[in-house]
Amino acid sequence: MSKTELYIGNLGRDVSRRDIEGIFDKYGKVRRCDIKSKGFGSSYAFLEYEDERDAEDALRLENGKEVCGSSMVIEWAKSREQKIRENRIRQTLKAKRQIAKLNECFECGRRGHFARECPEMRRRSVRERETRRDRENRRDRHRSRSRSSSTSNSRRRYRSRS
Repeated sequence: MSKTELYIGNLGRDVSRRDIEGIFDKYGKVRRCDIKSKGFGSSYAFLEYEDERDAEDALRLENGKEVCGSSMVIEWAKSREQKIRENRIRQTLKAKRQIAKLNECFECGRRGHFARECPEMRRRSVRERETRRDRENRRDRHRSRSRSSSTSNSRRRYRSRS
């Protein structure tokens, strides 16, 4: 793609070819002006100059200016090969992010280990074990007090019978 074609984005729905040509004619002779509308939301256009320097001036001076209530975004138009290359890069990055998510720990969300190896879970499980032991010890102490007297009484009874 030559450096004479510009992409003009974020145009209002009601913008016309005359509006675009009126703005960009002052930078040089416009060879082609195509306005594309999606039917809803903002429109966009492709503008081609005869001279590369005219396109550079238009890009530099008109980017961000308002037309019909919307500020224009102006960039160099991309060739089909550039778009394909960018899509491949985007897909590769997306796949890498998905793989990275698979390598995250389900417990803490950090990378570098899995849930079964999670240091957070070790800390939690140690605390849980400690609290569980404490509860069991309390129960055992309580039971041992109540059972100790009954156990000793039952032993006495058993011993006395024989």
